[in-house]
Amino acid sequence: DCAVPAEVLKHVQEVRRPTMLQVHPGQLSGPLTSGRFSVCFDWGSCWPQRWCCEVLLKVVLGVWVSMLQDVLPFVLDFLILSTLALSAYHVSTSASFSHFYDNLGYASAAWAATALATTRIVSTAFPGLAQ
Repeated sequence: DCAVPAEVLKHVQEVRRPTMLQVHPGQLSGPLTSGRFSVCFDWGSCWPQRWCCEVLLKVVLGVWVSMLQDVLPFVLDFLILSTLALSAYHVSTSASFSHFYDNLGYASAAWAATALATTRIVSTAFPGLAQ
């Protein structure tokens, strides 16, 4: 066990290829791991914008659920459903996390949200089906 400054790692990489460091992400510090890309090293996440997009989508869904359905119901419902479907497709096709089960859980949650939104839209459009 030793402490290696980040500047020295480039020289170590040049002398000995390939160099593999096995460290906990919390031990890394530098421009990539401590700056705006630090989210990539937390929870095995590979996409730094995932958290921002996820929070924005949850806020939009919360506003949509709490809104009265009298204001542009079809257009708004179509936009929400297409946004959810695109988000679920993106989550399913891209590896947002470095671990398989994290990606599977994240994709399952996205598709479940899409299914719930579809159920809400269909039950609002056809109230006789809900009875």
